[in-house]
Amino acid sequence: MPEGSKGKKQKTILYLLLLAVVLAIVVSGSRSGVLTIAIVLTIWLYPYISFKLKSKILISVCLILALLGGGYFLKKDSADGRLLIWRCSLEMVKDLPFCGYGINGFKAHYMDYQANFLMEKPNSGYMKLADNVSSPFNEYLNIMIKFGYLGMIILILGILLLIFCYCKDPKYEKRIALYSLLSIGIFSMFSYPFTYPFVWIIICLDVFVLMRGNIVLNIQKNYKNILYVFAIAACSWGGIKLYQRINAEYQWGKIAYSTANENLAIYYK
Repeated sequence: MPEGSKGKKQKTILYLLLLAVVLAIVVSGSRSGVLTIAIVLTIWLYPYISFKLKSKILISVCLILALLGGGYFLKKDSADGRLLIWRCSLEMVKDLPFCGYGINGFKAHYMDYQANFLMEKPNSGYMKLADNVSSPFNEYLNIMIKFGYLGMIILILGILLLIFCYCKDPKYEKRIALYSLLSIGIFSMFSYPFTYPFVWIIICLDVFVLMRGNIVLNIQKNYKNILYVFAIAACSWGGIKLYQRINAEYQWGKIAYSTANENLAIYYK
């Protein structure tokens, strides 16, 4: 088979897989997922659209605003609940901005802030939306709550390093890795993808692809054996965590529609 035909066949398969993923997210009704896809596709198609720069920016902004507004009114109570969580989370950041509350800081302190907010504003309309919350539904807020501004500075420096690695060697596969990280970054504004081990595996792969040929190549030359050991250990840990997560979801799915309280006993261990 000619090289050109092989490349076209691979691209066709990739585009079909991409279409399947997009349809799956749309059918699932994930507002954050649909918004993420819209933004990433807009950035991806940006160079191929023949409009003027102002028209591109205007269309992009209108599309994002329409999706944000549609997502809000589609499930208004859910959106208002997240706004309550973000408001209380920002109060947490305001009270301890530099060093944060630690790894379990959100779970340990959020409910106190929510209770204080509802006592101060009992007629705000948020009373019926209050619930026991274990995540701020925003990974950036989560980082600031746990590690303060210092954690955000480290995250920003890491992002700048990855962008530098891409700009130094802008290959096609690195651009794909950058889009992958961008989609995770956008989704992280409205949900908690870092809870899932699979997302961590994808992030590690994306980071490796972006840094390959720059930092990774230099490390591999000097510390080849150590790098292999670390990679094996990281893959093993990720595989174990992924299995535990899948097994937990499977067990929960089995009892989700059951009314037998004894089935819930396994979650108290």
